[in-house]
Amino acid sequence: TNIVATDLMDASITISFSTNELTTGWVSLAPNGSCPCTDVYSPALGATHVVTVTGLAPDTFYTYEVKATDGAGNLQVGPTMSFRTLVTPVDTTAPTVSISSPAAGSVSGTVLVAATATDDVGVVGVQFKLDGVNLGAEDVALPYSISWDTRAVADGPHTLTAEARDAVGHVSVAAVAVSVSNSAGSGTPY
Repeated sequence: TNIVATDLMDASITISFSTNELTTGWVSLAPNGSCPCTDVYSPALGATHVVTVTGLAPDTFYTYEVKATDGAGNLQVGPTMSFRTLVTPVDTTAPTVSISSPAAGSVSGTVLVAATATDDVGVVGVQFKLDGVNLGAEDVALPYSISWDTRAVADGPHTLTAEARDAVGHVSVAAVAVSVSNSAGSGTPY
């Protein structure tokens, strides 16, 4: 009795039901109304059963029955019911990114270039660039960083950028202006 489906999502649902005695309870379900069926058991012997089913296909019609067996082996099957999983939400939000190192200003020698990046679904990677040219390969794991030898470029102003990318291709860019200063000063000899 009291069969209730709640928390319907694109890949999961929770189904609860009650029995008039202690039983092993489970949900038997199939996509598009045809078996073979998948059985998902409630976590413990009881009279109230809550079964969370995961791994469902988005935007798919499912039929299900709740079932229970008591200690004597008596089986009871509820009525056939159905639901349709939700459509997976479209990711419309671009990631956010900021360069945490180096700060704007003068740099020399080997410098750690680092960025923080977040996304509502997940960041796939961060590509660092120097003056619009890739600075190494895209970093696909936290912490997002790369070592940059400033001696490989001319002294003077340069722009470092970090481009964060999510799984659907949204890109956000952060930039910092630096001035490379590796040459010794031309001071007056004594």
